[in-house]
Amino acid sequence: MNQRTSGAERNGSNSEKSEFLPLVALTCRIAQRAILDKRYADAAGRTSAARAEFMIKVSEDHLLSLLYFTDAVMLFLYSYWCSEQASGKTRPQDFVTSDRLREQVLHTWERETRKEDATDDEKTRAKGMVGLM
Repeated sequence: MNQRTSGAERNGSNSEKSEFLPLVALTCRIAQRAILDKRYADAAGRTSAARAEFMIKVSEDHLLSLLYFTDAVMLFLYSYWCSEQASGKTRPQDFVTSDRLREQVLHTWERETRKEDATDDEKTRAKGMVGLM
């Protein structure tokens, strides 16, 4: 058995690489959507990072802001996974880049579970989101 391989076999053929191009494009679109969701979350939460062009598109709503942030986290994580699939390598440094956002969203959902004025259903939903995060 010959253990020597050609460059094409080692690096994948051109047809194999072209199969991953749509995945790379998808990764970029997902990351762009995550950034957009984060901007809408900032606007709905009226944070200091909120941009005026987004604030006029969404009303002030704490829960909506938290849901946008949650969606942004999920999309960032999915884009990292897609990137790993496209490259064939794990990239743990990508996941570290969103640690602060993930922690912020997790802690906010945890606060929602302890709200005095929340109904049992609202607390149950918030606990589910804590589990998701």
